Amino acid sequence: MTPEEQENIKRLVAMPFRTFLERCIEWKEETGTDFAGVDPTNCPVHQYAMQKGRCLGVTGATELCPVCDSPMCPMCGSHCVEQLSRVTGYLSTVSNWGAAKQQEFKDRQRHKIPGMG
Repeated sequence: MTPEEQENIKRLVAMPFRTFLERCIEWKEETGTDFAGVDPTNCPVHQYAMQKGRCLGVTGATELCPVCDSPMCPMCGSHCVEQLSRVTGYLSTVSNWGAAKQQEFKDRQRHKIPGMG
C-alpha cells in the first residue's frame, strides 16, 4: 500500500460514521458499482467498522446496509451481526432459517411509533 493510499484510509476512518456512509452511497451511485451478492466483509462500510473498531454492543434492531444490502449494526456499521427474530413463538437466529423465511424477514414492513426511541 502506498503512503497516499494509507493517508486516504486515515482520512476516511477519521470521518463520523454517518458521513462515511453518505460518501459511500454517493460513490456507489457515481460509479454504478454493485455490491449485491458480494461477501459482506468486502463492503466498504464493514471495512470502515473494522478499521474504526466495532462497538460490540447489543441493539434492538439492525439496518440494511445501503451499499451492499446486508444486515449491519446501526451504531458502527459492522456487518458481523446476528439477527434474532420470533417465528411461531420462538426466538431464533435468522441465519438458521431457510431461504424463503429469510426473504419473508427481509420483506417485513417495520414501523416506528413516535416518541418510542
